Amino acid sequence: LYLQSSYGQLDVDNWQTYVDPAKKFTLFYPPGWITKGKENFLSSIDLTLTNPNATKPFQITITYIMNDSSLNYTRNEIIVPANNLRNLEGELKDEYQQYIVVGKGSPAYSIYGFPTASDIVDYTKYNEQTGRMLNVLGIIKGKSSFLISYSNDKQAFYKSLPIVSEIMKSIVILS
Repeated sequence: LYLQSSYGQLDVDNWQTYVDPAKKFTLFYPPGWITKGKENFLSSIDLTLTNPNATKPFQITITYIMNDSSLNYTRNEIIVPANNLRNLEGELKDEYQQYIVVGKGSPAYSIYGFPTASDIVDYTKYNEQTGRMLNVLGIIKGKSSFLISYSNDKQAFYKSLPIVSEIMKSIVILS
């Protein structure tokens, strides 16, 4: 299968399969990329994907929190992913010297058909490293959260975005 993008064609037929060891999700990723699973039980990140051949270093991280208490869902109210993403980003801001949302909800993303919200953020870390990040938060069955964060150099951000989008489209929630 070839997918046309503004950066050429993506051949996703030969992509590799990642299955989360806890059997929470699975996805496809390009050959040659490196997957690094959860480091230990204290780590919140379930998967980090990197391309060792990229001219600029970038990464994709995935965090899946089952029965996420931060959602405050009591089955009576409607969960609005954008509100949860805003709360999460409020917590993340402390890790950055500068954290500015430059794009909200566009383009629209889907994670296995569950409702999502997304933001594009320009950031500066305390070590002066700058970049652009896409955060996509999915709410799974009203009780769990699935966060995908893709960060890259500002100039290279959009070049790899079609690949990141295809990875997101390939995600299957297993539990």
